[in-house]
Amino acid sequence: MPANPLTRIVTINFTVSAVLAALAIFTLSGCANYTTSEAGEPTPLIVTSANDSRDYHYFSLSNQLRVLVVSDPATDKAAASLDVNVGSGSDPASRPGLAHFLEHMLFLGTEKYPTAGEYQAFISEHGGSHNAFTSLEHTNYFFDIDPDFLAPTLDRFAQFFTAPLFNAEYVEREKHAVDSEYQSKRKSDGRRQYDVLKATTNPEHPFSNFSVGSLETLADRPEAPVRDALLAFYDEHYSASRMTLAVIGKAPVAELEQLVREKFSAIPDSKPALAPTDAPLFTPGTLPLWVNVEPVKEMRNLVLQFPIPDVQPHYLAKPTSYLGNLLGHEGRGSLLSELKARGLAEGLSAGLGTAGDGFAMFRIGISLTEAGNGKLDEIIALTFAAIELVADQGIADWRFDEQARLSMLAFEFQEKGGAMHYATRLSGALHDYPYRDVLRAPYAMDQYQPELLRDYLAHLNPGNLLVTHVAMDLETDQVSPHFDANYSALKIPEARIAQWTGNAQAANLHLPDRNPFIPEDLASLAAEMDIEAIPAKIITSPGLELWHKVDTSFNTPRANFYFAIRSPIANDTPAHAVLAELMVRGINEQLNEFSYPALLAGLDYQLYKHIRGVTVRISGYHDKQDILLDKLTSVIRQGKVDTDKFGLHKAKLIRSLKNQSQDTPYNQAMSKVSSLIINPNWDEAALLEAAASIDAAQLRSYIQEFLSKLEIVALANGNLSEQQALAMAHKLEQAFLADAVAQRVPRAVVAKLDQQAKLLYQFDVEHSDSAIVSYFQGDDQAIATRALFSLANQVIKTPFYHQLRTQQQLGYIVFSTPISMLEAPALGFVIQSPNSSAADLDTHINNFIGQFMKDLQAMPEDEFERNRQALIVRLTEQDKQLSQRSSRYWHEIDRSNFAFDTRQQLVAAVRAIDKEAFGKLLDEYLINGRLRHLAIVAQGQLHASGQDKLGNYKKIEDIRLLQQAGNYF
Repeated sequence: MPANPLTRIVTINFTVSAVLAALAIFTLSGCANYTTSEAGEPTPLIVTSANDSRDYHYFSLSNQLRVLVVSDPATDKAAASLDVNVGSGSDPASRPGLAHFLEHMLFLGTEKYPTAGEYQAFISEHGGSHNAFTSLEHTNYFFDIDPDFLAPTLDRFAQFFTAPLFNAEYVEREKHAVDSEYQSKRKSDGRRQYDVLKATTNPEHPFSNFSVGSLETLADRPEAPVRDALLAFYDEHYSASRMTLAVIGKAPVAELEQLVREKFSAIPDSKPALAPTDAPLFTPGTLPLWVNVEPVKEMRNLVLQFPIPDVQPHYLAKPTSYLGNLLGHEGRGSLLSELKARGLAEGLSAGLGTAGDGFAMFRIGISLTEAGNGKLDEIIALTFAAIELVADQGIADWRFDEQARLSMLAFEFQEKGGAMHYATRLSGALHDYPYRDVLRAPYAMDQYQPELLRDYLAHLNPGNLLVTHVAMDLETDQVSPHFDANYSALKIPEARIAQWTGNAQAANLHLPDRNPFIPEDLASLAAEMDIEAIPAKIITSPGLELWHKVDTSFNTPRANFYFAIRSPIANDTPAHAVLAELMVRGINEQLNEFSYPALLAGLDYQLYKHIRGVTVRISGYHDKQDILLDKLTSVIRQGKVDTDKFGLHKAKLIRSLKNQSQDTPYNQAMSKVSSLIINPNWDEAALLEAAASIDAAQLRSYIQEFLSKLEIVALANGNLSEQQALAMAHKLEQAFLADAVAQRVPRAVVAKLDQQAKLLYQFDVEHSDSAIVSYFQGDDQAIATRALFSLANQVIKTPFYHQLRTQQQLGYIVFSTPISMLEAPALGFVIQSPNSSAADLDTHINNFIGQFMKDLQAMPEDEFERNRQALIVRLTEQDKQLSQRSSRYWHEIDRSNFAFDTRQQLVAAVRAIDKEAFGKLLDEYLINGRLRHLAIVAQGQLHASGQDKLGNYKKIEDIRLLQQAGNYF
């Protein structure tokens, strides 16, 4: 598939001039928006879509800060994002990671708000969230908040960029947080491969910089304390002229502009924009280069990367999107199709890879089969044959118009996302595009430039190639500088290159035809919608339920049609769980070439296994959903098993199960919670044992048995009439129920922990860090109990993070979280640490809980009320997209709440909790009589000496013990 999601968009024959005309119509029919120059004169409008009801206003302050404010009276969250056009690429050579370290430090106090953690607490208490990230050329800070509290939050936020304290005490502490973040990712294969890529590039290019930072790179040195470097970096680079700001709120744009001018005009303007580096990404003469990398997890990948010119100036032509669409296609005749037919590859992506100001790389990534791992030259030769085919036949105006057409439709019918995500995207886009195009630029394909396409295609040649082969047991002779990946890098000889060009047997390769799934019927059923209605059950028959609702409230011609095929043998044994997963993988394989054009045309499906069976989710434009459903039902019903493909799927499943032992320690610990308490459920060891002996004949028999006794539950929500929904359900009935016995399949159950048991499950991990998940379970599944645990996390999460992460520096990964499974409420405390054993972490958590309960007694009523209101804000957050609403309905159907009012019930229950009752109940659940406590410990390699020191716990030796106890909710 194309590497960039936007390259997955194709369309029917449609001229570029028509695209431009349509976009002009969208602009006129969309929301009101305006901009002003420094002199206050009107300037061209921001291009918006017809489906966007928000108002936009672009302006700049006297200090050169560029701003986009967005008025959205319907939003339930206000948000802001400030993007600084400086990142790790600007780190001083002597201080790698300084930009990232600075990002951390800005959250730890300003002159106006000096208390570390005050910003975070204020946001948490008003229903918001916050974060930041540092990349090569950007550092972005963002938050969302209850809209009524946008102004005071912006006041705190703006202080980051005017008067941060860089308190010396926190400078020293936060070094450890950065180092902990670095240590936690040392075994990440993505980070290790990125480290190798950096090591092969030009050391004079900023891309080669170590971006994270560590105790070593951030250490104080004689006459050179790191705080001095921090202040110097901030003064040099944090200039208003290098910043862009996006703010989203309910107020009119004029009020938002005034608010921004009040809060952000004091940011100093000291520097012009950074100039792009003139150093090439690769030292001349380096390419072509072959790199071997040994991974931590078992994997086999082949990545071909080609340096290309910067693509940003050509955003209206999108050359890499166009080429990625053709080379990453997955339909019949594609490169991936041919590689799969030869048994050489499992997947493929193509498109823009690493990119920055003045440089870019085109990337073709191929996941290999075991056979493909030994036939790399054949795969590369086929890849160059596909490139040659595109050069000979692929540059065509109708192909460009097809992509432009659906890209335009995606722009017209885009749905809202979360306000914080949108603000973050907009602030970054203001650096990349003219403000007029800041909304439509990712979709715009206005300029068909065949010569530009040929220019970019010409860079995809063997002499300009970096090959990266990732697999176990490769010959390596070097270690990457920061993540300790074993690798080798050798110049590719001309004799080998000669094998890749002109010799491939590629007669089966051909370019895709016109897409048959382009939507034609885009009519809306808005007149039939009742906004207050909930889904209605319109079929109740043996083995089949259908729920339906017309929902066009998101103003798009999209619909979701979900159906679950439940079977009593879906998950009743480890062997059946494995067979169900292999069945799903085989079906997806058979459907891939047929469904891929539908995916490109905005019509997608997901088929996945769960505890009660399998679920299919069809989503996208309503037009032609019935065609996709026909194919889906036919393939599932046939139960075809390809013996060769079965072997590949089984090997891949076994590999993924084995690789779970290489996940981060805290993720492994979190996954053990569900393995321990949900029944039926199976851990990776049981699944691996079962998978070893399964063969294709067993799968064929299993599929027939799976389909012989079942029940089907379906939901049609969106731009589908009742008649259309009934017709689609009838297809399911004909395909699956004509020859099957209808049988109800019960939900899974959750083990109910014994009071005062304090259970411990402990295991070793191949990682230096240790981790703990301390899990406290509620008494029952009542709404009141679920509300209590949700409110507990709301009140606890900020002080827990501040005390154990900021103050005590136990690790980078520190958080509390609700762990509700099948409506059984629970609260989890999670820590992963490079410097503390699990026993120490357990002690810290218990000490925190004891102190917190004392602090809670002294908590002012208004602080408690702010937290309660913050939770209500989160619980009442609107659905932003049709898929969110459909998923919520789907979960309600699964839990048999046919009033579809769980959120309303939770809100009412939260409102009913007063502070005194809250404290008493929480004390019972966390310390005293109702204590149902399970500690999951992932013991790291550096802390083995502390593995038996967790006191007062009853150890669980068998992960199935709780499931077998028979005490369930």
